[in-house]
Amino acid sequence: MQQINLYQPLFRKQEKIFSAKTMLQGAAMVALGMVVFFGYAAWQTRNLESQVAQFQRQRDDAAKRVTELARAMPERSKSMALEQAVAQLRTELRSKQQVVAHLADRSSGNTSGYSAHLEGLARQRLPQLWLTRIGLRRGGSAMELHGSALNPEQVPQYLQRLSAEPAFSGVEFRQFSLSRAEKAPQQVDFVLLTEKADKK
Repeated sequence: MQQINLYQPLFRKQEKIFSAKTMLQGAAMVALGMVVFFGYAAWQTRNLESQVAQFQRQRDDAAKRVTELARAMPERSKSMALEQAVAQLRTELRSKQQVVAHLADRSSGNTSGYSAHLEGLARQRLPQLWLTRIGLRRGGSAMELHGSALNPEQVPQYLQRLSAEPAFSGVEFRQFSLSRAEKAPQQVDFVLLTEKADKK
């Protein structure tokens, strides 16, 4: 007995994996995705361009305001009067610092200052005698007193009273001059020096 198979693979219905319809649908999906992607990119680009334009406007406005402010507030010129005042104050400061350094220098022989001398001069007052100039040097060892009196007899009295002051103990005035005042004949001027004045 012999069997004959009439069902040949050639006659079998073959399934098509990628049919034209499937490929068309895939192409449509890809095209739709590309349209959406490019549309979103274009929207983002327009948004960024709008922000860039806004920032450029703000920058231009700021530059314009800076220019206007620069015109409204011109550069200030230096004041010569202020510079001279500053230079003068610096000179005064330097001179005062030198005085302070000199007073603080213990090598001058006087570590307590000149207050004792000035207090002694202030305590010994006579009603018709006054001092016009006081000079203290070398820690108080060198002294110069200029003054005037309405009564000439008060000058020796004043010297005697000064000798009782502790700050003037041991002080010897080497030069004494007494003269009649030119502008006021009833007045005498006196000068007391612990050192002889230079002849100039």
